[in-house]
Amino acid sequence: MTTYAQDTFTRANQSGFGTASDGLNVWGAPVNGNATASIASNRGIFGNFNLDAQMICGSTSATDINMLVKVSTSDVANVAGVLWRYSAAGGGSGYRAGFYSGNQFVVDKYTGGTRSNVVDNAITSYSINVDQWIRLIHIASGTLQIRWWADGGSEPSNFNSPFVNQAETSYSSGNFGVSVFISSGSTVSYGAFTVTNNSSTLAGPLLIGNHKSIGKIR
Repeated sequence: MTTYAQDTFTRANQSGFGTASDGLNVWGAPVNGNATASIASNRGIFGNFNLDAQMICGSTSATDINMLVKVSTSDVANVAGVLWRYSAAGGGSGYRAGFYSGNQFVVDKYTGGTRSNVVDNAITSYSINVDQWIRLIHIASGTLQIRWWADGGSEPSNFNSPFVNQAETSYSSGNFGVSVFISSGSTVSYGAFTVTNNSSTLAGPLLIGNHKSIGKIR
């Protein structure tokens, strides 16, 4: 297994996300110039705009991808999510997935900067300002699998319907990072970000720094 990127966001307060805690990957500037990004109290914070925004971690282009991300939002109107198989060329093309509207998890596709919905799923309501985990696996064949759970709980062994064996093949590879929509006066906050090429559908807990990011898998 290759670890492409790992970030605990544990570093001095600063403008932008800077260099990830792995010491290797530098976060780019937000693709949407109206977005603000910063490190504050060991969190990666997005705020201050009312549009979609993306931020790429490093420069690796990946096909098989296993993402494990911890995120919270201060407003249910926000999208708090992840970005993968992304290229900024031509206005931006790739995928994002995340929490939205207090009771949905959505997958969107960008094509030349235009966003369209791939699929969404009603979920048990999540609370604002409470960390949630996202596990997303997308392999070369196009199989997309996603599960999510509240921080402090155990990672489920099953993926959430309809993201069990979702086929999605529009893009075969690309960069990875985070993607958000921020309503005015609110924020999206990231607490952990790990990306590997582990294509196992039962990947198990990953290590974030010297601590397990999650408990045992049920």
